Amino acid sequence: MPSISISRESETRVKADITVNSEEMRPAEEQALKKIGSQAEIKGFRKGKAPAHLIKAKFASDIRLETLFGLVDQHIGDVEKKIEERVYRLVRIEDVQEKGDKLSFAVKIDLFPYVKVGKLKAAQMTRHFANIDESDIDAEIKDRLVRYAEYPDSDAATATAEKNDKLTVDFEIWVDDAPSGEVNKDFVFDLGSGTLSRELEQQIAERKGKVGEEFKLKKDIPAQQDGAPRSYEIIATIKKIQKPKLPELTDAFVAEKFKGSSTVAELRARVRTDLEKRFNIALVRSETDKALKALEEGAQFFLSESFVDQKLEDFLKERNMDKAEVTGPQLEGLRKALGDREKPGLLMRQLINDAEKYHQKKNKTDETYIGAFKRYIREEITAFEGQNEKTDALLAELDATVDSMIAGENRQSPWESLVSSYLTVFSRDFLFRYFDDEGIVKKGKKMPYKELSEQLAASAPAENAGA
Repeated sequence: MPSISISRESETRVKADITVNSEEMRPAEEQALKKIGSQAEIKGFRKGKAPAHLIKAKFASDIRLETLFGLVDQHIGDVEKKIEERVYRLVRIEDVQEKGDKLSFAVKIDLFPYVKVGKLKAAQMTRHFANIDESDIDAEIKDRLVRYAEYPDSDAATATAEKNDKLTVDFEIWVDDAPSGEVNKDFVFDLGSGTLSRELEQQIAERKGKVGEEFKLKKDIPAQQDGAPRSYEIIATIKKIQKPKLPELTDAFVAEKFKGSSTVAELRARVRTDLEKRFNIALVRSETDKALKALEEGAQFFLSESFVDQKLEDFLKERNMDKAEVTGPQLEGLRKALGDREKPGLLMRQLINDAEKYHQKKNKTDETYIGAFKRYIREEITAFEGQNEKTDALLAELDATVDSMIAGENRQSPWESLVSSYLTVFSRDFLFRYFDDEGIVKKGKKMPYKELSEQLAASAPAENAGA
C-alpha cells in the first residue's frame, strides 16, 4: 500500500503527499509505456511497432508524466477514503522525487462543493390540514367532466369568458415595441390551460372578456449584452367564445368513463381523497421550499475554484462568448452569479443526504434516498394501475429511467418528465418528514382547499412571458 499523508490548504483544496515503491509503480509504468508506444513514431519502424527500449529512450519524459497520472488515478480512491470527501478535480502534480526504489509526489486536488447547514430551527414550518367541502368536490368533478363536453357556439353579444371555455382569438407578439412575426389567426385554446399565457388567460377570466375585446400583457425580459432594456407583449382579441355543455353525471356514465368508480357516490369519495392528497402535496412543497430559502440564508457554501471555473466555461460556451472579450470585473461578477446559482441545488442535496442518514437510522434500514424514491414510484403506479404484467413492464422502464438520469446518461426516454414530476413531489415530502422529526414543523389549522390555492397563487413567481 502507498504511503499517503494529507494537508488541507483551504476549505475546498487538499494536498496529498503520496509515496509508492517500485512494485506499486510497475503497473502504472507498463500501462504508460503501452499507451505512449501505441502512438510512437520512430524512423525505421511502423507507428506503434518500435521496441520498448527505443520508446523509453525517446519518450522518457512523456512516459514519466503518464506514469504519474496513472498513479494518481490508481490511488485517488485511497485519498477520498482518507479525507472522507469526494475529489472534484486534479489541480496539479508537484514535488516529484525519486529515492532508491521509491517515488514520492504531491497532488493538489479540489473537492466537490459542500455545505455546512446552519440550525434547522431557522426554518419554521406549518402543517395545515385539508378541509374539503362539497363545493370543492363539485368544482373538481366539473373540471373532470369538461373533457367529455361539447362546445356549441355562444351568443357573441352576451357571452363572457370563464374558466374552461373554449376561446378562439387572434394574437400577435411584440418585442421591444415592434411586431415579431405574423398575426396568429384563429388560435383555439381552453381558458385556464395556460396554452396562450397563464397570466393573460387569468386577466381574460377575471375581466370576463367578451367577443371583440382586446387584451394585452406586457413584460420586461432580461437585457442582452448591451444592457438595453427589453420588453415582450402579447396582444389578443377574442373572436369566439364556446361554453362547455357538460354530460349528465349518472352512475352509468361514471362506470363507463371514470376508472375505479362505478357510482356517483364512489366518484365523489374518490375526488375527496384526491383533493386531500393534492392539498397535502401542494402544502408540503410550499412549506419545504420556504424552509429551503430560510436555511440558505444561514448556510455556509464552499465551492472550489475549479468548480466555479467549470461553470464559467460552460456558461460562455453555451452563449458562444470568447473569454478574452469579457473584462475582469465582468468575469468576477459572472463567477459570483454562477456560484450563487448553484447554492439552492447544493443545499438541497446536502439536506437530502442528511435526511437519508436519518431515515436509515430511524427505520433501521440501509434503504437509500434513491431506493425510497423508486419504492414511492412503485406504490403510486400500482395504486393507480393495479398489479399486472403491464404495470410491471412500466415499473421496469421507470426504474431504468431513474438509473440513467442519476448516471447523467441521455436515453431520451419518454418517461423522464414523469420521473422528474414524481421526484419533485417525493424530494419535498422526504425533507418535510425529516424536518417534522427534527421538531421544526408545527401543527396548523383545518384550511379550506380554496384558501390554500389562493395562498399558493399569491406566493408563486410571476410568469416569465415569452419563455
